[in-house]
Amino acid sequence: MHTEQDIDFLQLHRDAAPVKLLFSSPKHPDIDMPWVVDQIEGRVQSAAKWPSLSDIDGIWYPPKLNREQSSSERLAQYKAGVVPEICRRLGIDSRELRLADLTGGFGIDTLHLAQTAKNTDYVELNEALCQTARHNFKILNAGNIDCHNRDSIGWIQGQDPVGIIYIDPARRNENGKKVAAFEDCTPNLLENLGLLMSKSRLLIVKASPMISIAKALEQLPATIGVDVVSLKGECKEVIFYLSAQELPLTIRAVELNDETQKCESFTPEEEDEAASQVRFSSEAGKYLYEPNPAIMKAGCYNLTATRYSLSKLARNTHLYTSDVLNPDFPGRTFEIVAETKPKEILKLIPSKKAHVAVRNYPLSAAELQKKLRLQEGGAQYVIGTTIGTTPKLFICNRIQ
Repeated sequence: MHTEQDIDFLQLHRDAAPVKLLFSSPKHPDIDMPWVVDQIEGRVQSAAKWPSLSDIDGIWYPPKLNREQSSSERLAQYKAGVVPEICRRLGIDSRELRLADLTGGFGIDTLHLAQTAKNTDYVELNEALCQTARHNFKILNAGNIDCHNRDSIGWIQGQDPVGIIYIDPARRNENGKKVAAFEDCTPNLLENLGLLMSKSRLLIVKASPMISIAKALEQLPATIGVDVVSLKGECKEVIFYLSAQELPLTIRAVELNDETQKCESFTPEEEDEAASQVRFSSEAGKYLYEPNPAIMKAGCYNLTATRYSLSKLARNTHLYTSDVLNPDFPGRTFEIVAETKPKEILKLIPSKKAHVAVRNYPLSAAELQKKLRLQEGGAQYVIGTTIGTTPKLFICNRIQ
């Protein structure tokens, strides 16, 4: 536990440079300087990642790795908003249920999920993390959260069934290397799946954005929903919702920004049916469309074409085209300035600066950029793709 001396020192030096403080450690042998530095760095980071915490005096922050692994406030808010909706599909009220977060960590997900439940259990094996979360929950008046410094699997084995279990298995192995498959994470979800299902009416599993959704659905046959969530253009989480109650599987591709949320919802059957309805274009129209990362990860390729009345460039080219602008497209939209060949690029882009992107093209973006002798930057885009079986190169302006 941190001493009053540590806390007083932090208050006096809260705006100091962390590197200078670390170098001054020998002068302050009674101060837990790494902890002090974590607090200063955490408070700076919180302004962007956990804005509601940034101005609250007394919040404690964990070490850098734990901060990096923690959900952002925006993602935690999203999950908390979804839980009541999923529960309604199951005919239950989350506000009457007990919720257990078996991988508590910094406690950001716990804090927001607790707002949807009657009582909440935070379970964390790491003693320092548990102390940090317990302290913060008290500061934040989160009175319906009980903290348990325990191994989560051992803890849940000794409990009566709860309403909701949330679990975010650690995605680093014993060597610190990142992993994605459920069987490589800690705790091993597949080994404990039967136990977790028997102890809950709704099991929520947060997975790596690198997870294979198709394989995961084979491993988790009780899945009733999948959310693929991207934040500000980057795929961040894949969330699986499991229940013993049989319901049709729904997949949602969700794009979050600070204030807005766009969602494409579909079933695997709808995506399969749309395959026979997709139009393919033998040439690009006036506009090119690239789906947001959540749609790409979710595999909503055919429905995206049919729902937005667009043509695909090729079966395996997940870019779309039209002659008439569709302003509602969920992703990036480009206006084609010119179709060109590699040797003509520098004549058309005399500044030698452009953003290079590829979809189903023989070269990677870095390889194409080097071949074209372009520098990253400028206002224009060079997009390499394939129409039918022919590689194509387009100079474009992004319009949304």
